[in-house]
Amino acid sequence: MSNSKVDEYKSVNKGGIRMKKGIEVWTEYDREGRWCLKIKKSKGKFSLDEITDIAREYEEDFYAVIINAMSEETAEYYDVDYCGDFVTLYRATDFLEERRNSIE
Repeated sequence: MSNSKVDEYKSVNKGGIRMKKGIEVWTEYDREGRWCLKIKKSKGKFSLDEITDIAREYEEDFYAVIINAMSEETAEYYDVDYCGDFVTLYRATDFLEERRNSIE
């Protein structure tokens, strides 16, 4: 990561990932047992460049992006805090492997 990008990040650090203030990053497994990287921005919207930088800082890999396109009114029916901008990244290789195994 270039020095200008490093300077852009605040000292907040979760799980070894440098994050801008107001951005949370964590990993978990979905209901199907697939690993995913979750990122949440408390104010404003993510740009594709921000999502890419966060994923690259975590681990360079191919990712499939799941974008929360729900309004806050719709999100209130779910048992997850979706306030702010929220993105889920899956390793694309996991999906490709699942698809290949289902075809065989």
